[in-house]
Amino acid sequence: MTEITGTLPVGIEYNGAILKDFTITHTTAGTEMDAADMCVNYGKNTNGAIVMARLAAVTRIEGLPQESLDIALMRKMAPKDIDALSDAKSELDASFTPLPVVVA
Repeated sequence: MTEITGTLPVGIEYNGAILKDFTITHTTAGTEMDAADMCVNYGKNTNGAIVMARLAAVTRIEGLPQESLDIALMRKMAPKDIDALSDAKSELDASFTPLPVVVA
């Protein structure tokens, strides 16, 4: 399994709509780099910022532009929503078996 989908219990309001559907993809070196960049852009490299950035880097919220999902937004989300994302990521991580990269 390389991704998992779910529904946020509370959701994010964007352009008058409540967005709840999400997809989490497995972590790659690229998403780790994206998370590090988020921390630099946010101006903090604390444990909390790192955890939020790692989660944001692998999360897609249906209907929300990806560039909008950053540490600042994650900090405003309901704890139940963060728990749902964290639980989904844990489930995906437990079931994921990495494969070698194929170079053509």
